[in-house]
Amino acid sequence: MPSFLAIASANRLVSPVSMTTIVDVSFFRAMPLFERFLETAFFPQLLFWVGFTILLDTIAGSATVLITDRAPRATAWKQ
Repeated sequence: MPSFLAIASANRLVSPVSMTTIVDVSFFRAMPLFERFLETAFFPQLLFWVGFTILLDTIAGSATVLITDRAPRATAWKQ
């Protein structure tokens, strides 16, 4: 019985198409500059930073609640 690695290497997928034809660079270059900026720079960074901030603030807030004493404090104003 042949090993798994021998089968995997014998059945290696080789694409007859070069990578330049898979990526449509002409369409990307034909896009207006502002639209290209929004799709490749602004929106990905916006989504990353919003998600990063929510995750980091959740971790920091949870750590703060765990560390601080949540018992009520005595007040000087007794009536």
